Amino acid sequence: MAVTLLSNALILETELNELKEQLDILLTDTSYDDKLKRWINRASMIIEGYCKRKLVNQTYTTYLDGNGTRRLLLPQWPAVKPTAIYIESDGVFTGATALETATYEMESESIVVYLGGKTWPRGTRNIKLEYSAGYIDGSEPREALKYACLELIDFMEGRQKDRRIGMTNKGKGGETTSFENGLPEYIEFMLDPYVRVEIFAPTTPVRNY
Repeated sequence: MAVTLLSNALILETELNELKEQLDILLTDTSYDDKLKRWINRASMIIEGYCKRKLVNQTYTTYLDGNGTRRLLLPQWPAVKPTAIYIESDGVFTGATALETATYEMESESIVVYLGGKTWPRGTRNIKLEYSAGYIDGSEPREALKYACLELIDFMEGRQKDRRIGMTNKGKGGETTSFENGLPEYIEFMLDPYVRVEIFAPTTPVRNY
């Protein structure tokens, strides 16, 4: 059965030749395509895990707790203005009416503000939002993440070929032998600008960008 790229894949199927060039595979050789797609899916999940967030632009339906302030921090970013927001005190949204879009706006790429001096009512999962978030294809961050994914696959593929790749210290006569754990430092450096870091202030949530 043919392998399909997941929705969070950081390398598109149309960009498969870039991965082939990275791994010194002939561009006309399609016998590796399924294996390469499995590498892409695996590397994309590893990168998302390291960054503690979703990265590829997707549409979300999210339920949040009202915090009693004007500002609401969206779980995923960069986000555009939600297409719909619902408020229900009992958390049951069957037949609920969406707020007028003119009653709220985006203050940043991840914070939606209730206008008119209103606040998001406190509650548990009493706010439902429908919105899109993540880096769009062709954007500068998306390209940077693609290159990080290419490098990670190159590293993983090489490590599979030679189990010694990743060794940091090898000795004889009682000396220790150790191996790298986690991502290589140069790939972490590429990804660090996109790692989730949040500080919850009393009135305004703060997030890295």
